[in-house]
Amino acid sequence: MRFCNDIGMFAVDRGIPQSCGHATAFCAANCYNEKLYKIYPAMRGKDIKNEREWALIDGVKIRQELRRKRKQTSRVRLMTRGEAFSQFTDIARVEHILVENPHVTWWIPTRAWRHPILKFAVRRLAEKYGNARIMASTDPTTTAEEWAMLKSEGWSTMFFGIDDMTTTPNGDRMFMCPKTHGAKIKAACAVCKRGCFRTDKRVDVHLAQH
Repeated sequence: MRFCNDIGMFAVDRGIPQSCGHATAFCAANCYNEKLYKIYPAMRGKDIKNEREWALIDGVKIRQELRRKRKQTSRVRLMTRGEAFSQFTDIARVEHILVENPHVTWWIPTRAWRHPILKFAVRRLAEKYGNARIMASTDPTTTAEEWAMLKSEGWSTMFFGIDDMTTTPNGDRMFMCPKTHGAKIKAACAVCKRGCFRTDKRVDVHLAQH
């Protein structure tokens, strides 16, 4: 677990090669973290360690760790690197984290919706737990049929890849992320209530390219 000044919250990370099995070709070709690996080679070794720790983590250990933190812990992200729902064993692990940390809002962008069966288990968590903010991560390879499916199933989405795209193929206007667009407000994620953390309705969030 580390504090990310850029988004203003703590985050739990995994290894990219080990967990990002749902990535698209666009995602792989434009991976921000792969670029960071080249700049900071030690990150790759750190994420190998993160992957080992993820296999042993549970909600109680997370709660104990958060209690020791001095910076805000009301919102935490899974993941800034790697995929929270790489396989079915991750469902129970994330559910335990949600149950044992009910006063924390867990922000979880995911590509797991691309798995034909795993997506139903992930969607169940989003519907069952009010402290789970699970979003379908999308990009220019997401088809019109997939956009329609995500909307029909109630998924909020997070899009990256075309900066001048303002509406989804469904015709829904996108919410332009204040952290990545315009003023590029640092740590806006910690306090934003209109985009990724909106709770009154489904939302389509647009991220500007890094």
